[in-house]
Amino acid sequence: MKYQLSNMYIPSDNVKSFIDKYVEPKINIHEINDENIEDVIEFIADNYENPLSQEKHLSASSKKLLNSASCVITELSSKAYK
Repeated sequence: MKYQLSNMYIPSDNVKSFIDKYVEPKINIHEINDENIEDVIEFIADNYENPLSQEKHLSASSKKLLNSASCVITELSSKAYK
């Protein structure tokens, strides 16, 4: 995945790994830029963070995935828009 944001933000390895594993294979984008960053954040929230946070009994792997999704959203939301 390429990152072409106007503020020159380069995501952490954790964000890159999450996006490569859970986002890129499921949505048809190969570059994150100013026009689609919101779509990427919404996709992660809608498909990972929100559904997992609604579950009452999460497995250890689901808890880890929820934590990763939340961290990715936080990083992208706070750093990609500066």
